[in-house]
Amino acid sequence: MEGYSEKKVPVFHKAFDWGTGEFDGENGEHRIGQYGIGIQYVGDFEKWEMLDIGQNKVAAKFDMSDVDALGMIERFVVAVPDNDYLLDMDGKTWRPNEDNNIGIEMFQACEGMSAQEIFEAYRKREWPEGGCEGIGMVPSTALAERYMTAYQKKNNADGYYLMHIGAKAKISGTLTVPDGVKALKVEGPNNYDESTDTDHFIPVDISSVNVPAGKKLSFFKTFVKSNSMTFTGAGEAELLNARLNTNVTAEKIKIADAVVKSLDCKELTSEESVCLVVSEYLSFDKAVINPDMVIYGQPGAYLKFGEIDSTGYSQTAIPMVYLGTNGKQTAKLYIGGALKLGTYEPEGETYSRNLITRLFDTKEAQAAGVPVSKDCFDPTYKYAWDEVDDNDWFFFTKLYKNEEMSLVTINSSLDEEYSINRLLAQFNFGKGADGQRLYGVVLPRYIHLDEFEGLTAGIDGNKRRLFYIDWWTNEEKVKAVEIPAYYEFSGQSLNSIASAQISTIKTQLYAGKAITPSVTVTLNGKKLKKGTDYTVSYANNTKAGSTASVIITGKGNYVGTAIQNFEIAAVPAKGKVYTVGSLKYKVTKSAYKNGTVSVYAPTKKTLTSVTVPATVKINGYTFQVTAIGNNAFSGCTKLKSVKIGSKVTSIGKQAFNGCKALTSMTISTNALKTVGSSALKGISAKAVIKVPAAKLSAYQKLLKGKGQKASVKITK
Repeated sequence: MEGYSEKKVPVFHKAFDWGTGEFDGENGEHRIGQYGIGIQYVGDFEKWEMLDIGQNKVAAKFDMSDVDALGMIERFVVAVPDNDYLLDMDGKTWRPNEDNNIGIEMFQACEGMSAQEIFEAYRKREWPEGGCEGIGMVPSTALAERYMTAYQKKNNADGYYLMHIGAKAKISGTLTVPDGVKALKVEGPNNYDESTDTDHFIPVDISSVNVPAGKKLSFFKTFVKSNSMTFTGAGEAELLNARLNTNVTAEKIKIADAVVKSLDCKELTSEESVCLVVSEYLSFDKAVINPDMVIYGQPGAYLKFGEIDSTGYSQTAIPMVYLGTNGKQTAKLYIGGALKLGTYEPEGETYSRNLITRLFDTKEAQAAGVPVSKDCFDPTYKYAWDEVDDNDWFFFTKLYKNEEMSLVTINSSLDEEYSINRLLAQFNFGKGADGQRLYGVVLPRYIHLDEFEGLTAGIDGNKRRLFYIDWWTNEEKVKAVEIPAYYEFSGQSLNSIASAQISTIKTQLYAGKAITPSVTVTLNGKKLKKGTDYTVSYANNTKAGSTASVIITGKGNYVGTAIQNFEIAAVPAKGKVYTVGSLKYKVTKSAYKNGTVSVYAPTKKTLTSVTVPATVKINGYTFQVTAIGNNAFSGCTKLKSVKIGSKVTSIGKQAFNGCKALTSMTISTNALKTVGSSALKGISAKAVIKVPAAKLSAYQKLLKGKGQKASVKITK
């Protein structure tokens, strides 16, 4: 096919099968494969110069269903001089590599396991390698969804799929479980280091996820970094070793190990032996969780619990909450709903299950080199660490130094005694004579007044002060030791700024200093007050052409952060041509202030009049128009009048060559220094050129002999 344009590409209206054949490779290998078809564009048939039309160009059109196109695209290749292109489902060229593609795999029954069982077992427990088969590659998530729908319809497969996202693959729109597919597992890019058994997560930007009713979508080893991430739909969304550095909102979400910046959901569910790590904020109305679960709030996090229900489980496990503290910040826990924790029966005895809370000393843990004490969005972050003696979450319980502190806040509308009796808090009280650490449970004093001598009620307004039992000092007589730490009852919990509405910010112009636009922050219909409810900081806001951020951080009754990005307009680059109005301008000096351009050409050769302004705005920046370029208006045969602005210092060669209708030119500038040869050649013999009175003599000399007829007048 000679030359390339989208109008020339071949159109296929019906699918057909080329069959298979036997092929010999360059190295003597022999294989059986499918016949395909090649498309080649040439610049000149005589020379047969092969054209490289570039990536993402339409090279063929498929006037057929996706099901029919599915078998076609696998057999097409677009031949180019270097490395041939493949076609996507839209007939566009692309060249896959390990980073830019979406790999699609299908789960299938194998070794006595169903496709669904293998889907659930994948990366959780043992599963047969043959139970997951690669079926295709595409350049975007949108095309991957189309591919799976077409593949499912064509092959009537079991309906369980895996999507592996390359580090540079395109994520398009709302990620969803496509039509016909029952469940989808999404795996993100990860440079796994086998020698150290360490994941190196690569962030991807996903902001919208939809899981239709009756379907499941599971994120596995996916590191999402975005401003916000919203889950919609009545299906099941699962986080399976997922790292979400974003503000997540969802109706219902299942945890099978996860790290989140912020999670606000109606219902939280969990599997057994899982960990949820929260960087800033966690809120749920109800959690139906396996009691063998750990929730860890990093220092400064706010955990806002609704109802917790573990009544459906009989194992002896007890749910645990670790509140990170680093000496400056401590995670906070608010119990806003009933603790329906159920019972368990070890050795035939029935016990009520508790919720255990501990302060986790991140500074001590960091000194010991435990990975869980890192920032949870460090690419190498681990939930736990290698099995080493005395190296457990428990062993980094904070050393209590008799300080006054609120350990847990409980909603005052709940049954007080029931709620307190469901909570157990543990502290580290130092070391005993044998050098071993002393750990103890702290309890509200007023509940145990009849059990220990000398206890005071410890009821101080909405505070219920605590004590611990010193059973290690004197084994013959335990001692109740009062401490100023307390549980607090309050009807008000803190709100997360993560779900606030932040006013949009128009594109900003760089002016030589940091850009600090103001914003309006609204939450639940209330306009929040800067300095009282939140603070503002900025990131990446000192350079033109960058995407900057306003970071809103909660204060007072508000916690968490929200981010609003904005663009700082790029300063037009030197040598680039831009269109403004009826003229094209070429940048001669690139600067956010006092930049210059020359008139490059008109947008149409048929214009009849033109005004060259003193200044022009490009990308919002003001440039002085200091020149009319070589050949700028050459050949504009219908041009009759020209007005030249006050900043022009030069008129280029043949600038108005051949403008035979040009009879009127007004030069307003007093700074004209040069006029190129033949600049006025071919203009009307009746033309009159008006110049500033003070420059009449100088400009008559400057304009003399520039190709115009002798009859052309130069006057003031």
